[in-house]
Amino acid sequence: MSSVAVVLRGHLRTWNYCKQHLFKLIDSEYSHVDWYMVTWRESVNDNRLQHLYDDFQNRNFTLKIIEECSSNYTPWTVMGRLCMEVVEEITTKKYSTIVETRPDTYAVLSDDVHLPRVEPNSFYTTGYTLHPWDEYKTGAHDWFLMYDYHLFELYTKQRLNTIYIPHVGMVEIARQHNVALHSLPNPGLYTDLLRPTVHDFGSLDPGHSHNWYIWDNNKRIELLNRLDIAVEDYLTGGAAALNKAACFV
Repeated sequence: MSSVAVVLRGHLRTWNYCKQHLFKLIDSEYSHVDWYMVTWRESVNDNRLQHLYDDFQNRNFTLKIIEECSSNYTPWTVMGRLCMEVVEEITTKKYSTIVETRPDTYAVLSDDVHLPRVEPNSFYTTGYTLHPWDEYKTGAHDWFLMYDYHLFELYTKQRLNTIYIPHVGMVEIARQHNVALHSLPNPGLYTDLLRPTVHDFGSLDPGHSHNWYIWDNNKRIELLNRLDIAVEDYLTGGAAALNKAACFV
């Protein structure tokens, strides 16, 4: 039985770009891995679903698709809702190492650097930032995390609690439960959330990701359709917000 699990949570978004880098990183660190993905029905169609199973061919892979709309949740509680789909299996198998990330996370590890051995009661993230919207409290990046099955269960359930806000809640939970906070190797491990404009200018370059923020919505929708990415993946209101007033993220 594998003692390592990778949990991918959220809309597929730029998975087709990011997957090769994540596979390379995880394969270089671990020989036996169980892969879990939890996504939304609004994010997949028959074509994307078949491609997903092709991506994980010859890997231990479990896919969970949530039928309800992602707009029912806040940016904080959505993480808990997604992880709840696999928390029972994760805790039953008692994985000593869990990498929790997103399908649109670009992750690259230098050849001379390794991910840490996960210690009990320890939380690992790629970085910490001060958040001006919450009295400049310290928050943790939430797109590439590591911990054991005990903390995966704790964080999954706590992320359903609406008293917390994104990023800052990660640190507050650790402090309230006496969890040791750690930073993943930096430099050495580079992670970022990539937008579909990585395909901009006829090339595949993560540096193009930030062009997404200066494109108008018509141009964004055209690109999403061309790449077969669900428009709902980038609407703050989910499928229910698919109208002229929809706000892209």
